[in-house]
Amino acid sequence: MFSTEQMNRIVLMMAGLLMLLVFMDHQARRHNGNQFSMGSGDYLPPSGKLNQKLEQAVDSIQSPLEPIRAPLEEILNTPAEKLPIVNSTYNNPSTTRIKLRSLETSTVDLYFIRFKSSDSEIVRVRRSVPNSDISIYALVNLLQKGPLPEERGLLNAFDEKIRVHSAVLENGIVTIDADEAIGAMGAHVIHDRLAQISLTLFQFPEVQGIRLFVNGRPVSSLGSAKVKIPAIMAMPDRKISFYP
Repeated sequence: MFSTEQMNRIVLMMAGLLMLLVFMDHQARRHNGNQFSMGSGDYLPPSGKLNQKLEQAVDSIQSPLEPIRAPLEEILNTPAEKLPIVNSTYNNPSTTRIKLRSLETSTVDLYFIRFKSSDSEIVRVRRSVPNSDISIYALVNLLQKGPLPEERGLLNAFDEKIRVHSAVLENGIVTIDADEAIGAMGAHVIHDRLAQISLTLFQFPEVQGIRLFVNGRPVSSLGSAKVKIPAIMAMPDRKISFYP
């Protein structure tokens, strides 16, 4: 999964590599043409004439590239840390970490959906994790993996069909940037999905609010149902059941 910044750099590097290959090919053909030229006259064997035409073709390709050659070389020679950030939500998702409740028994709560008759309820399950701390991004990914096979009857409205670009904690606010699939399905499912995310994150006192982006842009509503999304989401008012 590449961020926008990484994709921009890849495109620029490919363009620079293409220019380098064209230049090397041009130089090689010029060298070969000199080898095949004969005498002091204007006579060139067929291979020399072919090289001459190829040189002319290469020159015609290179000429339009001249105005952008210097900027490209400057960008390609700039250290990565000095390049501008295209979108601040595409930071390294593993840099912001939060401590779990107990250093001896590292556990985290995840929240899923269970139906009773025609209504849905939020159900809490507790999971063990290998480390005493976890990144926000890793926590979100853990939620997306869904219930375990033995956790029967539980459903996940926030599954891995939704692509999460980043999830970072800064100044008490978690910013989640996902693709448009986070607004899929009806209003009831979207409300359940947001409740799962919010309750999973708000279990930590470091999290004071949640901000939702879709493909790098803040949103005020989700889905065809136009579910309203506040600028900063707070703890949802939902009754919580405990599994089983």
